[in-house]
Amino acid sequence: MTETMAETEVARDTSGPGPLAGVRVIELGMLLAGPFTGRLLGDLGADIVKFQTMERATIVNDPNHPYFYVWNRSKRAVSLNMKDPRAVDVMRRVMAHCDVVIENFSAGVLARWGIGYEQCREWNPGIIYVTMSGPGHEGPWSKMLTYAPTIHALCGLTYLSNPPDRLDVGPGFSLNDHAAGLCSVVAVLAAVEARRRTGEGQHIDIAQMETGTYLIGPAVLDFLTNEPVATMLPIRRAAVGPATS
Repeated sequence: MTETMAETEVARDTSGPGPLAGVRVIELGMLLAGPFTGRLLGDLGADIVKFQTMERATIVNDPNHPYFYVWNRSKRAVSLNMKDPRAVDVMRRVMAHCDVVIENFSAGVLARWGIGYEQCREWNPGIIYVTMSGPGHEGPWSKMLTYAPTIHALCGLTYLSNPPDRLDVGPGFSLNDHAAGLCSVVAVLAAVEARRRTGEGQHIDIAQMETGTYLIGPAVLDFLTNEPVATMLPIRRAAVGPATS
């Protein structure tokens, strides 16, 4: 199976419309932030090849789940067991012929698999490699495991979006996953343009917690300028009167 996949998937799909037609993206994404990035790049015409193991193809990652179709349109899907010693050779063949790699695993996971940025750059010096873990791949919090609600709480989004009598509700959906996905797409577009001019690839490390912190920028600027502490506003409900004819 690995030989067949490696030989057939190297062929680049350039038939789609859009400004990124001919750009090939390898997505090793899970849940929302990574898949959302891949979906947006696919909407722009890139050829997205999504790798996922059967072990992780559960709940919302299950191809039979409606959620999977929402966030993984415009992609070609490949199942690959990274615990198999032959998997690295498969990834080497594919990554040698791709433009962009996207991954939103915790810091260090892909390096342990043998497909981290430094290794991939040896196979493909022009590769654009995007990592987007919660706290980023560097710094004292880099080993922390996070999901969107964790990031919301750490960066202040939960506090600012609660009802005034609660501290644990937050936005109610994975706001920061969407924001991190959008940031990643903009970064990829800039990196693709930079490579067209210089011929050089790059490693883009997006910390989702930093992305969330940017979202509370207006509240921070207001505090630094005017010194009011941002607070939750009460929910105002309009009075509903009797129906009239």
